[in-house]
Amino acid sequence: MKFDEELARIYDQYARISLPGYDALHELAGCLLGSLLKESASVLAVGVGTGQEIITLSQYGSHWQFTGLDPSAEMLQIASMRLLQEGLKDRTKLMSCFVTDFPLEPLFDASTLMLVIHFIHERNARLELLRDISLRLKPNAPFILAAGLFGDLRGDSVLIDAWKMRWASQGISRQEIETRFQEMFSSVYPLSETEVLELLNEAGFHQVRRFFTSLTFSAWVAQKGG
Repeated sequence: MKFDEELARIYDQYARISLPGYDALHELAGCLLGSLLKESASVLAVGVGTGQEIITLSQYGSHWQFTGLDPSAEMLQIASMRLLQEGLKDRTKLMSCFVTDFPLEPLFDASTLMLVIHFIHERNARLELLRDISLRLKPNAPFILAAGLFGDLRGDSVLIDAWKMRWASQGISRQEIETRFQEMFSSVYPLSETEVLELLNEAGFHQVRRFFTSLTFSAWVAQKGG
């Protein structure tokens, strides 16, 4: 999915509307990494977007160093400004690239892929992305994966109506809601939990635990094989 300047600007606003518990998801990810990592650690944030995960995760590891990758220069521009405002620029390196183009060394102590994989259509491309991340992690390193549209909800009128009501409760007009949902269902590709577990296993991750679910979103923590 291509993020232009306008979409990048409003991304955080609409992410919070679309995902009830958006901030809780990031906080729980921080708690998990905080319990699994040492005081000093390197964290790779793939598809870092506007930098929210780095801002949140940094609160759970005051000496962690972050590398954020994203192919969207517009998103990284916003991330750079936010990280500067939060005093995190010295702890963060941002690069406009795909993970497959990023060096294989040095290896990282942990990685995240937050709300990205559902924008990828082909299974093989999803698996390649997860394998590319695994190759850049140390043995037993924790990995956080969050995915939207958890299962195909197009035929589930109850959940879809509830989701639309969530948007309406945030002051979004009915017309805009319908437009946004049409765009959403044409640009995102749902995964089932079975598919997620299979992909993680094939990419070399184990000890997978689901730690977050909110309407149409879920997140898991896994570890790279030793």
